[in-house]
Amino acid sequence: MTLKAMYGAAFRAPTFVESYLDANGGADRGNKDNRPETIQTGELEADYRFGARALWRVVLFQNRINDLIQLMPMAGGGLKYMNVPAITTVKGFETEVNLTLSPSLHGYLNYSCQSGRNEATGAILTGMANWRGNAGLDWSSLGRLDLNGALNLVGQRQRAAGDPRPALGGYSVVDVAANLMLQPGLDLSLTAHNLLDADQRYPEPYGYVPGDFPGEGRNLQAGLRWKF
Repeated sequence: MTLKAMYGAAFRAPTFVESYLDANGGADRGNKDNRPETIQTGELEADYRFGARALWRVVLFQNRINDLIQLMPMAGGGLKYMNVPAITTVKGFETEVNLTLSPSLHGYLNYSCQSGRNEATGAILTGMANWRGNAGLDWSSLGRLDLNGALNLVGQRQRAAGDPRPALGGYSVVDVAANLMLQPGLDLSLTAHNLLDADQRYPEPYGYVPGDFPGEGRNLQAGLRWKF
């Protein structure tokens, strides 16, 4: 077993939109007086190897964000980007298993869960998926044919305080790919992103776009690569 402890600190300056937004007839605004966000991060990681076939990893983490910049409702109506008072804490865990099922077949599973809340107001951190999961398989045949598939799952995302819209639901996406070596130096690749054409949605913070921002639909690609 391997144990690791990590600590880090960083900052994030306000974006142009967070500083100078002027939309919805002036009802939704940026704030040029916003201070940079600062963050302190701590992680505790444990890795355990089950022989040569499996590796299990667990990570516990906590982020403490000061001066978090978020859209906040104003007394007279509308929204404004402002520094959130007090500390916002994000806590969660990640776990991952990497598997060697055979010399040519490998797989992985991972899951993460997190929640964020302001320590003074109790307000939930918005726009962040409360959980994510991934699973995949990779198969290789003597270096000539490689096949891989992946399933990506994203959980519910919360809205900002004062936003009447319901929380944005999660989604799942399937990706597959194949690479065939036709001859030394010449490869044929086929990929399908979002094979099942799942309806992906990303949070639109202002409510101007009905149904939020749409993600990419089914995307099929084929390619030839020649190295000489």
